[in-house]
Amino acid sequence: MPLHDLVAGVRVGLAGGFMSELLGVSAGGGLVVASNLSLGSEQHVVQGISLFAQIPPTCLSGIKRYWETGSRAPTSWLILLTVGFHFGGVAGALAAGDVSGAFLRWAYVLYLIALGVLMIFR
Repeated sequence: MPLHDLVAGVRVGLAGGFMSELLGVSAGGGLVVASNLSLGSEQHVVQGISLFAQIPPTCLSGIKRYWETGSRAPTSWLILLTVGFHFGGVAGALAAGDVSGAFLRWAYVLYLIALGVLMIFR
């Protein structure tokens, strides 16, 4: 692995992990964009990197921290959301495999814009 890729990968991972734990948001927004720009990977690859990289550290440390502070969600919500997220994730992964990288990139841009607009007018 070239040194540039190693440094870029560690830098992107550190920034994504820091922001996700600090703000309580998915690191995916930053990881997808930063991986695309820093590592030069195509859209399908960076979205897969984002999904794989954020599961263990974000989920486990985030859940532990929220439970320690008494912010526990009702178990019924967790079960329903987990089931829905699982089936939605499978459907999304299947759909992503059938579309072009350009379509995914623009869909992602529109998603980020929509999030920004929702946060402004919330």
